[in-house]
Amino acid sequence: MNGPKKPESTQPIPTIGSSASITRPTRIISGTASPRETTGVTKSLSVGTGDPESEHEKRIAERRRYHRLGLLKKRKAALVAEITEEAEARMRWTYRRNVGLIVLGVAIAAYLWAMLDLGYGNQWPVLAIWGLLSVGVVSGFGAAVWWMNRGRL
Repeated sequence: MNGPKKPESTQPIPTIGSSASITRPTRIISGTASPRETTGVTKSLSVGTGDPESEHEKRIAERRRYHRLGLLKKRKAALVAEITEEAEARMRWTYRRNVGLIVLGVAIAAYLWAMLDLGYGNQWPVLAIWGLLSVGVVSGFGAAVWWMNRGRL
């Protein structure tokens, strides 16, 4: 009978998942290896050799410095965000206070006007008229100056 031939070797064929089929060539890296020779080789940057002049130690120190700078940048960004938020809250409070004071001033002026009108009818005293006119002119002038300088205040 002509059947399939048996393999000549008696060793079992390794499967894809076995460690025997996955091997890497061993590469010896000297201290003077060029970047081309060390391509694909990674060193652990967390453990140093102790020699401060070695390239590995310099890389570790540089990585730590960049990590510290990254942390400092994050802290600075958080502080800037916090300061900005506080400034915006202060501006909102100032705006609300100013609007409240304006509304209060208009309400007081309307109340005084109504009291004078009820008390004197059509015959107001001259001093009250001059006082009302002077308050109106000074308030208008102050509002105009504030409006022109509102960006600098």
